[in-house]
Amino acid sequence: MEGLWRTLVDAHLEVLNATGWGALLDGLATSWSEGGSGMLHLMYQQASNFVAAVNWSEPFFTYLALFHLVVIALVLALTWRASAERIFVVDALVLLLGWCSSHINEFGRSHASAIFVEKGVNYFDRGGLFISVVYWCPLFLVALLLQGRLLVQMLRLMIVTKRKQLQKEMKERVAAAVGGGEGAGIKTSSTGATGKTSTETKKKN
Repeated sequence: MEGLWRTLVDAHLEVLNATGWGALLDGLATSWSEGGSGMLHLMYQQASNFVAAVNWSEPFFTYLALFHLVVIALVLALTWRASAERIFVVDALVLLLGWCSSHINEFGRSHASAIFVEKGVNYFDRGGLFISVVYWCPLFLVALLLQGRLLVQMLRLMIVTKRKQLQKEMKERVAAAVGGGEGAGIKTSSTGATGKTSTETKKKN
């Protein structure tokens, strides 16, 4: 059981490192520990500026919302009462979709005139902030929820395995105690019968 858990953890870390999400999460954790309140205020300002600068009536955002809804529906359908292995595979696929964000950003920067209706608009910035907010973050939340479900599955499996082990040990102890008691009873009966036979023999003599 511990070997399976270690294998899944190592595979999960390899996927995070391969997609670059591990370094990003480490950077966010470091920044938050250095100045949590300042970072929160900065994030709020950036979010407000981003929402105000984007024309959300573009058809692109409707299609993007439909894409996220389809992804969520497929994830729910594929992982509903599923095993830990299937959840892990679906989680890896979602992470792979998130990994494609940089390529999608480059494609969008090159074809912005065909993507957006408003003339001269190109939300796909070089730093990737736009694609991170509208594409990467929703997928990240889905992957995070899947990882939470995977952790719960592993904990439940560990609990069930431990319970079975304790029940098996208890049954073995009870069986050993019952077997020892029966052996002692047979030995006592045999000794009593031998003593009685010896007494009867002496009386006859």
